[in-house]
Amino acid sequence: MMSVKMPESDPRRAAAPEALFLTGLVPSDALDQYAPTSAGFVIRAPASAGADASAVQVVVNWTSLAASARK
Repeated sequence: MMSVKMPESDPRRAAAPEALFLTGLVPSDALDQYAPTSAGFVIRAPASAGADASAVQVVVNWTSLAASARK
């Protein structure tokens, strides 16, 4: 997941993208890989190989994970 700082005065002068954290997603034109929510966003990612297909993983406190990934 990437972040780009956009100045309000001129969006054409956007800063270089910065990585927030790894998602494991393959780059795609699909718009259903993530969804913004009032509390942040949700990422739809495939289960890892060998994982229980009925299991659901929920990541809480992901902002601290993102902050530690930037260090």
